[in-house]
Amino acid sequence: MVRHGQTAGNRDNRFIGITDLALTELGLQQAAAVAPLVDRFDPDVVVSSPLQRAKDTAAAAVGNRPVTIDPALREVDFGTWEGRTFDEVAAFDPRRFAAFDAGVAITGFPEGDSVVSVADAAANAIRSHAATRLLVFSHATTIRLVWCALLGLPISSYRSLVERPANGSWSQLHCIDGVWRPDVFSVMPGGDQ
Repeated sequence: MVRHGQTAGNRDNRFIGITDLALTELGLQQAAAVAPLVDRFDPDVVVSSPLQRAKDTAAAAVGNRPVTIDPALREVDFGTWEGRTFDEVAAFDPRRFAAFDAGVAITGFPEGDSVVSVADAAANAIRSHAATRLLVFSHATTIRLVWCALLGLPISSYRSLVERPANGSWSQLHCIDGVWRPDVFSVMPGGDQ
C-alpha cells in the first residue's frame, strides 16, 4: 500500500478526506520516488483510490502498468471537519477533537463516514482483487483502517494502534492461508527495505 504524495492540504495540516486535491511539487517528487519500488515489487495488479492525488501518485509510480480505480479505497469523508485545519477543528468542535487527538476510540466523523464502514469496504476491496502481488494507492486514514481490519485490530482505535503513514511512503502486508501479517509500515523510498 502506497500513500499518495503531498498535497497543499497535507502541507497545511488540513482534514482533506474526500476533497479532491492535486499533488504539490514535492508530492510529484514523492510519487516518482516510488517507481523503483514498484519495479522491484513487480505487482500483478495495481489499484488506486479514485481521488486525484492517489491516481496521480499511481501514474507517476507505475509507468505503463494498468491501474484499476476502486472507489472503496478512497479516503474517509471527514464531514463537518473536511477542509479545516486541525487548529480550526479544535476550536470548532473541541470535545470531539480532543478525543480524536488523544487517540480515543472513535466510530466516525460528524456528518461524515463511519470508520467501520470505510475499513470494511477497503479491506473487502483488497481481498477481492485476486493477485499474488497487489499494489494499492490510497490515503492515510484508509490505510490505517485497512491495517486494523486485516490484522484483526479494533477499528475504532486505529489512531492509537497504527501510526499515520507519511506521504509517498509504502507499507506491506502478506496473507498466507487467509491470515494477514505485517511486513513493513510507512517506509520512505530510498531507505533500507
